[in-house]
Amino acid sequence: MLIFGEVMTCIRMKFSRLIIILMAAYSSLAAYAQEPELHHSLVINLGDITPADVEPGGHPQGLLVRDGFAFVFHHGGHVLVYNLDAREFVSSYYLPGNTSHCNNASFGVKKYSRKSQFPMAYVSDCTWDGSCYVYDLYTDHAVEVQRIFLTDTPVPVECGTGWFIDEKTRRLCMHWKGEVWDFPIPSRHRKSVHLSVKNKKASGAMNNPAVHQGACAWEGYQYFPCGFAAEPTFLTVNHIFTGQTWSFPTDNIVGPYEPEGVCGWNGGIYVSYPGPGKDLYIYRFELK
Repeated sequence: MLIFGEVMTCIRMKFSRLIIILMAAYSSLAAYAQEPELHHSLVINLGDITPADVEPGGHPQGLLVRDGFAFVFHHGGHVLVYNLDAREFVSSYYLPGNTSHCNNASFGVKKYSRKSQFPMAYVSDCTWDGSCYVYDLYTDHAVEVQRIFLTDTPVPVECGTGWFIDEKTRRLCMHWKGEVWDFPIPSRHRKSVHLSVKNKKASGAMNNPAVHQGACAWEGYQYFPCGFAAEPTFLTVNHIFTGQTWSFPTDNIVGPYEPEGVCGWNGGIYVSYPGPGKDLYIYRFELK
C-alpha cells in the first residue's frame, strides 16, 4: 500500500505540472492573439567606446549579448568584446581557424566545461560551405570545440544560411531560402557533426521578401532582421507555437542602416546596425 500511495502521489504531481504548463501556454496564446507592439530603445553606439587604435578586421556581422558583455563578430573571424554595463571596450581577438563571413552567432544551452565562461557559441560560416563553428567563448579568446555540416542538400549551401539555438525547445535551427529547419542539438563531445536534410524538421517560414540577415530564437519567437541599407528594413517575428508572423518596419527607427547581428537577452532582442566608420548602433526591441 505504501508503494501504491507513492505512485499515486507522483501521478498527481505530474498531472498538476501539466495543468500549469497548459494554462501558461493558453495565457501566452491569448495574450498574442492580436498583433503585438514592437517597442525599441537605443542601447549604445559601440563606435563611441572603440579605441582609436582598434581597427575591425571586417564588416560587423553576428552579435551576442550575455551577462553585460557584447561580442561583435566581423567578416574574417575578428571579434570585438565590450562591457555594456561599464560602457567599456574589453578586448580584440581572432577566432582560431575561421576566416568566414561569421554571418550569425548564437549562444547554446550548455557550457562546454565547468571552467567555461559562457554557454557554447554557434557561429555561422555563410561563406564557403554553410557550416557552423562551435566555440568555447571567453572575453579574451575562443576555442573551437565542434564543427557542424549540413549534408545532402538539393543545391550547394551558400551565403544565406544562419544557424541558431532555440533555448526554449532545445533545438539547433537553420534558416535558409525562406525556411527554418531544426535538428537535435549535437552532443558537445562530437568534434565533427554531419546532419542530414532527411532528418530536418520544419519549424517556421520567413514570410518577408526582403533579404534576411541574422536570426535568433527567444522566449517562443523567432526573430529575423531583414533588408539592406538602401532598402526598407524590417524585423520579422514568428510565433513558434501559433505560426503567426509579423514584419515590423525598422528604417523609421534606426535610419538608413542595414541590420546585421541579432540575439536575445534579459527580456529583449538586441540588433546591431553598422553606421559610418566604426559606428555600430545596438538597439533593443521588445514585444508588448
